[in-house]
Amino acid sequence: MVQAAQKKRKFTLFIQKNKLPPFLEQNQDITATIKQYCKEHLSELSVEFLLDYLHKTIIPTMVKDIHGKGKDEMSEEEYAEVV
Repeated sequence: MVQAAQKKRKFTLFIQKNKLPPFLEQNQDITATIKQYCKEHLSELSVEFLLDYLHKTIIPTMVKDIHGKGKDEMSEEEYAEVV
């Protein structure tokens, strides 16, 4: 009788496996670039490796696209404020 009661108490969790953070959902071009980079460097891939790529490549490219000036054309304070 206890086992029958336990079976009735089941519930289902719905988990979306492919749900991306809002930023990546809204910027599919950046998502594709990151995925391609990861595939090309799979043997050396780590969190630190990807973080370095984001800070040295993706973010400076985004800043230049949005503000028309690159990191080398801005002061340190101006760049830090934008990022």
